Amino acid sequence: MIKDNQKTLNRLVLVVDALIIVLSYFISYQLRFNSFLTKLKLFSITNIKYYTFLRYAGYLWYLIPSYILIYYFYNLYSPKRGKFKAVNVFTIIKANTLGIIVFTFLLYFNKESDFARLFIFI
Repeated sequence: MIKDNQKTLNRLVLVVDALIIVLSYFISYQLRFNSFLTKLKLFSITNIKYYTFLRYAGYLWYLIPSYILIYYFYNLYSPKRGKFKAVNVFTIIKANTLGIIVFTFLLYFNKESDFARLFIFI
């Protein structure tokens, strides 16, 4: 039955991936700027001006399609029946690492030097 509905399942996975990207982005922002971490010396934001979430969220228009394309080129939307889980995990790590590199280049080309690096790391 899953074979018959593979195209629909792949589309659903793509939509869920996009939603997870948005949710992860929001959680990263909250952890970096509005959480208990800001009380730690490493994450301290005293006397630091930082962008609002809306400014950060503007980059989601670039990130979501970029990550979806990266996932597609790493064959993360192909059927996984009969494949080792460790290979899938390693592929996901590679794809997300490339996504972070692409995001960093995007910030560099837009001359966004005030974008929080710890936010990107989180």
